[in-house]
Amino acid sequence: MSRYLLVIVSVSALLVSLLAVPLAAAASVDTVLQAENVALSAGHAPLAVVDDLAFLRRASADLTGRIPDRTQVDEFLSWPVSERRARLIDPLTVGQRFADRWAFFFSDLSATCQSRCGAPRAMERTGGCDVP
Repeated sequence: MSRYLLVIVSVSALLVSLLAVPLAAAASVDTVLQAENVALSAGHAPLAVVDDLAFLRRASADLTGRIPDRTQVDEFLSWPVSERRARLIDPLTVGQRFADRWAFFFSDLSATCQSRCGAPRAMERTGGCDVP
């Protein structure tokens, strides 16, 4: 169970750091992920930074489970280019869709599996279930 809690604490700390200093945190995350890819012999170079509309679509889908509608796209494009990505996160994380998506995600993550050890499914997938 301790590995499961460690993952939640790590993700929470990462989210806090990303929201506090978005650009510095993004560079830090990129550095960590690149080092991990090298260690795992991922065998490919990092991809280029996506354009603003692709970022809007990906962030919306990841945070709310929905792609942005035309009104959201127009609002995003009306913001100064240098502020778009940083300003996008707050509107996406204060709505009901964000709460619903992540409540469902963590509910599914912590649901009890049907194995003999009764470990959460996340623990079973990561080898946390010791019962054969």
